[in-house]
Amino acid sequence: MSQKILIDGSNETQTQFALLSDNELEDFEFESISRKNLKGNIYLGKVSRIEASLQAAFVDIGSEKNGFLAFGEIHPNYFQIPVADREALIQAEAELEEEHNSEDIDDTKDVQNDTDSNESQITEINNKDDLDLSSNEENKDNEIEKKAFKRKNTSSLRRRLYRSYKIQEVIKTGQLILVQVVKEERGNKGAALTSYISLAGKYSVLMPNSTKTKGVSRKISISDDRKKLKKIIEELKVPAEMGLIIRTAGLNRTKNEIKKDYSTLNKLWAQIVNETKKAIAPALIHEEGNLLRRIVRDIYSKEMKEILVQGNDAYKETKKYMSQVLPGNSKFVKLYKSKEPLFTKHKIEKEIIKMFDAEVKLKSGGYLVINPTEALVAIDVNSGGATKERNIEKTALKTNLEAAIEIAKQIKIRDLSGLIVVDFIDMYEIRNNRQVERKIKELVKKDRARTQVSRISQFGLLEMSRQRLRQSFIEWKTELGHQSIVQKFLYQINEELNKKKTKKLSLKISPYIKNLILTNFQKEIDNIESSRKVKIILLGDDSFKNEEIVFETDESKNKSKANSVKSKTKKNNERSIKKKTIKEKEKDKKTEKDQLTNSSKTKNKSPKATLKEIKNKKTGWWQK
Repeated sequence: MSQKILIDGSNETQTQFALLSDNELEDFEFESISRKNLKGNIYLGKVSRIEASLQAAFVDIGSEKNGFLAFGEIHPNYFQIPVADREALIQAEAELEEEHNSEDIDDTKDVQNDTDSNESQITEINNKDDLDLSSNEENKDNEIEKKAFKRKNTSSLRRRLYRSYKIQEVIKTGQLILVQVVKEERGNKGAALTSYISLAGKYSVLMPNSTKTKGVSRKISISDDRKKLKKIIEELKVPAEMGLIIRTAGLNRTKNEIKKDYSTLNKLWAQIVNETKKAIAPALIHEEGNLLRRIVRDIYSKEMKEILVQGNDAYKETKKYMSQVLPGNSKFVKLYKSKEPLFTKHKIEKEIIKMFDAEVKLKSGGYLVINPTEALVAIDVNSGGATKERNIEKTALKTNLEAAIEIAKQIKIRDLSGLIVVDFIDMYEIRNNRQVERKIKELVKKDRARTQVSRISQFGLLEMSRQRLRQSFIEWKTELGHQSIVQKFLYQINEELNKKKTKKLSLKISPYIKNLILTNFQKEIDNIESSRKVKIILLGDDSFKNEEIVFETDESKNKSKANSVKSKTKKNNERSIKKKTIKEKEKDKKTEKDQLTNSSKTKNKSPKATLKEIKNKKTGWWQK
């Protein structure tokens, strides 16, 4: 399978990324001025309010909304208690974490900010090829559920440890705390915070204030590989007060490569400490990194031989960061120079436009309906026109398997998270249900977000829980409101220009959307005009709804005029033909009437008179 990374950084207000696998869109993300990620950022915050009923603190980090810091996410170093008690608490926490890690699969630990969520991928995903539901499979699933139940959240373990304390007793209003964002702001809620910092590199994750946390990613399951990587960690001599986890990308990497990555993270932590000492709260101490840096760090792998970047600034930044992380691979970062836009050439815009719609069509004729709600995301699978199979069961199985592939793709590119409920088409055979379950479990393994998948219930419902990595595409669309309509129109403009080569393109839209474009999106329109060598004209029409758009080119206008002239000529011809036809009909009627009159006269004549009349006609044979 060949993979390629495309980066469109030609627009000053927005950077877009697409991952292609065999020329099919596998992942998509964009970052704009209106959609900045906070997750992973480190702030020097000030406690603005302590909520005893929630056992949590609200921390001012300089954002519009105060961040939420649960008691279990506060490091004992910040507790205002006697030094001896604090040290005893830190030691107890270290022992508890060590015990917790020993109960887990080997000695790994979930990274706080889940930058590489593959590392903590839950092992309940079972990928057996046998289609029969055997007792062994049932036992394995039960065993997995028990392990998942035992694997308690680190925060809840800390709460157990802090039982003898109350947040209002150990934390004070106005106190300064170094915090990291673990969950983005959402709706009216502020960002979720932790004081347990973690810094992600290409091959490892450093946790500067998490003791006894030194291990290897759960995704690395081969015993020899794990032993080799653990030995490297021991040789690195990580300080006792720090934690280090080797990421999946660290597999098959040399000791020097991992050591260099660890050394870079150590220097970064030293910089953060220095910045914190100089800062006045609330202040941003460390920015996790823009989309370009995250692509190189979290998505790029050595198997990928091409990163195409459109836009000089984006190219330079990507090349620079690649040189720092993987110097030997910077040659694979290439500047895209063609006049045709990068995403247009690879037909990405067509896929992005589909993301704005709730309905997703399947090749077989079936379709999905994706409906997000406050509590969950509902996905309905419909057979539609998929009726080629001989019986209902085969049709249902074929459509459900196709739907499973599309669902795994859509939840990834739309960034759907939380509880996802899929309503598959009902199947009566258990083996068919198991086949669909295994298919979707196999596909979500490739997802960076941690995903749990349940079994299909008797009602045909399958529940999934997917980790939230960032704001979903649907949330962003809802948050922007009418601005998201304009974003869709911008993609449609490029798609239209890809179909028709023209020097002038007119957009018929509602007056409200026209005003919105002129106010907030003029720069984007200018970029399209300059890159595509086209003049875009906005035409407001009161009869149009906000979601409606009609494209007109000079060619289409001329064609419509020509068609109009043709239709007029045709109508005139039809009228003259009609008049002619009416006259002919009247003439025929008169002739028929005359014939009838003559016929009646003939009937009244005697045979001799009739014969005489015939002889007088000059058309008979006897005239010769």
